[in-house]
Amino acid sequence: MRVLCTVTGSPSHTRSVVPIARALAARGHEVLVAAPPNLAALFADEPVRAEGVLGGIMAGLRAALAEDPSLDPMTTLLRLSVTSIPADEARRVLPLASDFVPDLVLRDDAELGAVLVARELGVPCVTLPGGLVNAVDPEMVCSALSEHVQIDLQTLFPDGRIDYVPTEFSFTVTSAPVARL
Repeated sequence: MRVLCTVTGSPSHTRSVVPIARALAARGHEVLVAAPPNLAALFADEPVRAEGVLGGIMAGLRAALAEDPSLDPMTTLLRLSVTSIPADEARRVLPLASDFVPDLVLRDDAELGAVLVARELGVPCVTLPGGLVNAVDPEMVCSALSEHVQIDLQTLFPDGRIDYVPTEFSFTVTSAPVARL
């Protein structure tokens, strides 16, 4: 199986993807990671291919704050995460994904462009746990993302999510389906 992993944000987001990508590669799956260049470098010693093609949410945040320093960083980050950044990230990774032809897209919770890429390629998209999944109402994210890219997503977790804890102990704001592939 070919698995495309996407990661954005910070090294902590990357560290949640590394053990899963490593385990998939150890089981014989071909793994390609799309990340911002600085995060792709964190996969250098892993048995996966990593490409630094994404802009990353932190780059978008820095640009917005440089333009208007009076903005609240957290509010701006959440707004950018569900508006302009996902469409841009999807445009950046789609050529790479089209050449790779994944059977599955596995995304860091904050990397919403992967949802668009998976839909374009007609493959499942599974979400990893993280702060965005735990703190943001999926309906709000879906609504904002759908308005921006003019698509209709039924859920922030189109094909489920992976969590590090049993469902009854999950920190997600609303229930999210567990991935079953």
